[in-house]
Amino acid sequence: MKAPILLLTWLILVLVYFFTGNNSVPVQILFKLLPEVVLLAGIAANRSRIERKTFWAVSLALVFSMLGDAAGEMKIGRFTDIAFICQIGLFVVAQILYTCSFCFNIDLKSRPSGATLALKAVSLAIIVAYLGFIGYKVLPAMGGGAFLAAGILYISALLGTGTTSVLQKRPQQFLYIIGAMIFIVSDSVIALNSFVLEQPLPHSHLLIMGTYFVAQLLLNYKLITQ
Repeated sequence: MKAPILLLTWLILVLVYFFTGNNSVPVQILFKLLPEVVLLAGIAANRSRIERKTFWAVSLALVFSMLGDAAGEMKIGRFTDIAFICQIGLFVVAQILYTCSFCFNIDLKSRPSGATLALKAVSLAIIVAYLGFIGYKVLPAMGGGAFLAAGILYISALLGTGTTSVLQKRPQQFLYIIGAMIFIVSDSVIALNSFVLEQPLPHSHLLIMGTYFVAQLLLNYKLITQ
């Protein structure tokens, strides 16, 4: 599938997801996963042009993201807490896999130019400061036990993804940095809505899923268009 057709298909499926609400759980899961299936198909189509270890890391990251998305739709009744913990666990694995894909492309011997170095430093500072703020607000509100442990683990995983997205060296690397930042914003809104705010942020579903879909696209854009 050619990249423009794939990207158009992805956009149509994202719009279908947003404009077809109030479906049964299986249908909602299907619509939620289809945009990521398209990204996965695009990566598979370019497999011969992608380094083997990077291919498997990002492919599995998308698979575990999809499993996390499915778990998120199962937060119903008495299964809510279990589904939430499973969702966090699956996304921790996805973040670790994205981190691995970035680590494969870190080159500590080369030194970026002054402007690039400055942008990377600013990006890293923003990521660390923002996650520090989210941790400060969210972790005390999670109480203790499994929720707190899951929260600490996931913030650590996001920090790993954000940090390595900055440290890696790849063409158009700022797509990865922006993608990682947007992913962090998406997940932080979920955390704030769930544990800190008395009322969810206005239009939070659109904000969460819109940023999530865009983040996944940016993290995989170069792999599906090369």
